Amino acid sequence: MKGVHAMERPENFHIRKRACQGRFRSIWFAVAVLMAAGCSTETRNADSGLPDRAVTWNGPRMQEIEREWRNAFKGSTSTGKTRWYEERLLHEQLLRDGLSSIEIEQLVDSCRTMHERAADRTEQENRTLTSVIAVLLDRGQRDTAVRLIALRCPKRIELALACAGHFKDPILILADAFERCELPMTKTEIALGFRCAFPSLGAAHQDDDALVAACRRWYDANKKELEVNLQYGIGPAIHPDGPDGRVVPHTLFVFRKNSDE
Repeated sequence: MKGVHAMERPENFHIRKRACQGRFRSIWFAVAVLMAAGCSTETRNADSGLPDRAVTWNGPRMQEIEREWRNAFKGSTSTGKTRWYEERLLHEQLLRDGLSSIEIEQLVDSCRTMHERAADRTEQENRTLTSVIAVLLDRGQRDTAVRLIALRCPKRIELALACAGHFKDPILILADAFERCELPMTKTEIALGFRCAFPSLGAAHQDDDALVAACRRWYDANKKELEVNLQYGIGPAIHPDGPDGRVVPHTLFVFRKNSDE
């Protein structure tokens, strides 16, 4: 039978059916490949290399935490070091409650998007850096905290680590970060923490590597008799052992009063 309405032979129908199925499978495979390629490129953050929904230092999630933190201190009458402690503790708590371990890791992985020099970063970035390091240490992720400090060191990190009061050997955390660091500017900023914390050793060692090694040795030799100096960070004061009551900076650690040293 001829014409457009002619009945097609069964064997021809099956041949055409198999050919169509093969073409459809090829098309769907190509679509799947394109979709996967699109997901792996179009959903990446151009600056950090992380997925667009990942938590970043200045992204919407961190801005929300920042607003909550600022609102909590409206009307507060705390001043000085008391205010500083309260602000730090609340900020750390907001990060603990608001971010998962994976999201904290995303922040660490994207830290290179911030300026290397602490002075070039915003106040929020430096505060968040310090709080993230504290959260990592609280969660037992010491190596990740060391890696973050080695990449971007926040201001007065030696003060934050020591004055938290519950991090084991805080100066050794900083020393490990210094030795791991491969960025000259960041190494200088980490060394500055040692120069502030150990002014006498800082004066005796102009070379940063020699200074950090000397601080590590001194701390290891004396740590059982040391406690954090609560006056550290307030400013220069009359050193009890200074000749003629000369003015020298406070040290980060002092010997305990009941110590024989």
